[in-house]
Amino acid sequence: MKIIHTADWHLGHKILDFDREDEFVFFFDQLVELVQSEHPDVLIVAGDVFDRSMPHLDAQRLYNDNMKRLHQACSTMTIVVIAGNHDSRQRLELLDDLWQMVNVHVIGTYQRDDDGKVLLERHLIPIFIDNKQIGSIIALPYCFTNNIPGEAPTAEERLQILIKKMTDIAVQSQGNADNIFCVGHMTIDGKMNEIGYEEALPTSVFDKRIKYVALGHIHNYNYLGKEHIQYAGSPIALSFDETFTHRVVVIETTNDNNNLIIRDHEIKQLRPMIIANSTPMSADEILQMAKDMDKSSPMYLKFIKANDGITVSNLHTTLQMLFDDSEVRYCNVELEKSHSIKSKEDKIEVDYESFCEEKPINIAKRYYKEKYNGLDMPSELQTRFIQIINEIEEEERQ
Repeated sequence: MKIIHTADWHLGHKILDFDREDEFVFFFDQLVELVQSEHPDVLIVAGDVFDRSMPHLDAQRLYNDNMKRLHQACSTMTIVVIAGNHDSRQRLELLDDLWQMVNVHVIGTYQRDDDGKVLLERHLIPIFIDNKQIGSIIALPYCFTNNIPGEAPTAEERLQILIKKMTDIAVQSQGNADNIFCVGHMTIDGKMNEIGYEEALPTSVFDKRIKYVALGHIHNYNYLGKEHIQYAGSPIALSFDETFTHRVVVIETTNDNNNLIIRDHEIKQLRPMIIANSTPMSADEILQMAKDMDKSSPMYLKFIKANDGITVSNLHTTLQMLFDDSEVRYCNVELEKSHSIKSKEDKIEVDYESFCEEKPINIAKRYYKEKYNGLDMPSELQTRFIQIINEIEEEERQ
């Protein structure tokens, strides 16, 4: 049995105002080619299909078109998609009945019967070869830890019980414990620091009969110290913090079903994230570097500036004009972090209620001032921020 594991596509994602559709198409071209060459039995998409819960029509069209391409690349392949925290769970699984006609299974929510019990069988996707069930996929969409179904007092216990029940049903359905896999979108073990606000669950929540756990949520691929429990990571870089190699994972069982062969498949980047200078430079040095750069190579670009008294906004405007109409997508200048130390008197503390009542633009202005050493947020950036907030509010009213 062979599986391809991918996650965190974030279709519709933009960097500033730069559209990234051609980058997503470039990724899908590579994924389709991999499917054609590997002929997997299963393709797993471990959540965060879209970047926003209400994705733009272009992002939805991109998803639909490429799911069809993937099915056509290997028509016998089962595709399993779960919702992540960025997805609208109900919206994602809205057309699940239609998708199942081409062997695509979408699990977005935990549905319950009239007695309030989770419909466990719905989360089990059987895998057939030549009309014989050879395995099962346990599908666990994103859920806040406090909302994990069950009666046990802790999220860890509730999830562990839930997975055990699903594993029991899988074993009963296929007549053995071979080839039971799990896909989930969640924070596991020591990954809490990268998410910041979620409870990290231990790897022990996964039943020992599960052969491989395909995770989504963390954008950097990670083995968690256990090869059979992995985050695939995002296939394209979503920020300058993601300059690492991006990949999908290929998992294959051996003939005796006792071992796994796990391979990384690198996803090339159409426009890599480039930090031009690892050591902070003065404004004059940055400008000279920018003038000397090859502007025909596609990339996203940022610079790190020393605190030399020249305002970031003036330098930013000059760099924008310098890279205009080139293949370089210039993004920003970041002040060196070593000069961002502030005293307690400079920090503004607000309680939760006051924060909720605060206007978004005021929060943004305070954030900008703290990040950029006391500089005021440029008026043109304030205007654009307000426009975006208005667009979001208008979209939510529709």
